[in-house]
Amino acid sequence: MIASVLSLLLAAGPLDAPQDYVVEGLRVPLPKLRIERESKQTPPARPDQPVRAEDAFKVLTDWGPSTICYTRFLNRSRGGERHVACPTGDWGLGLPGMNSFWYRGNTLRVVLDGQDIVARYAADSVEVREDVAMARLRFGWKLPEADVAVSVAVVNRRTETLAEVTVAPHRPLKEVGLDLTCYPGGFAPYYGGPSRRVVRTEQSEVSVATGQASAKLPLPASCGWVWYADHDDEDQGRASTGSVALVLLPEEKAGGTVLVSSYGVGTGLRYAGTQSRIRLGLAAYAGPNPRAWRQFEQNRPDVVNLLKTVDFWPGRP
Repeated sequence: MIASVLSLLLAAGPLDAPQDYVVEGLRVPLPKLRIERESKQTPPARPDQPVRAEDAFKVLTDWGPSTICYTRFLNRSRGGERHVACPTGDWGLGLPGMNSFWYRGNTLRVVLDGQDIVARYAADSVEVREDVAMARLRFGWKLPEADVAVSVAVVNRRTETLAEVTVAPHRPLKEVGLDLTCYPGGFAPYYGGPSRRVVRTEQSEVSVATGQASAKLPLPASCGWVWYADHDDEDQGRASTGSVALVLLPEEKAGGTVLVSSYGVGTGLRYAGTQSRIRLGLAAYAGPNPRAWRQFEQNRPDVVNLLKTVDFWPGRP
């Protein structure tokens, strides 16, 4: 009885769900989404290196764990800007969610006036919050030019990872940027497998197959979504899978460029220096691409609504 009532409440949506429910006159609190944190620190391999830190946060949802990763050198604890935090593109803030191909090593970077602050500095703070039907994490940087926070929200019984970037500048900024990395369809091309990466927006589409040169897809300032896949339709009798998608709020005017290769795909979003808040929905689908595309079209309005209404960090200073 309790399980069935709880299922109905969770299915109704996390934004207006009560904090408890009543069964036969007894008030029972709803459970919170738990976050399991696995942390590892590796001593310096050389005297000039800081400690390497790796964290994996697993949000335990009804549909399985949704993962957020962060790998970096703890250069802020050495007083040094002598050593970068993320020396390679395989380190950084990863938002793979439920085993998606948003790159777990480095999904999202924040760029202020051309400086990649996630690559340059380790975060000063990492905070977690467990709540009813939603879990939140926040990574914070206190920099001379700005205070930056990347907040991540995982909503129970949804496959998207929601992210918000806030920037509080200490001096005028010319540009705020976000760089994202995904491998739609997976990593088979690294091992010699064929690929045909496809990236689509409302206005245009680019396809790059194995052996072809990379191509650029411009993103207009009104862009609301980007679709990433490999062999977007059924290819050679096999159903290709592993597509991902990016949901944007058009009013935030995210212009930029997608660099499409036959392996990794990089998306560079660029905003005015006065942009203080940016919200993203990172969607992912495990099934065949044609079915995933239909799911994305159906789910996109709900993701937009979540981006507009979720409080990513209640009571923020």
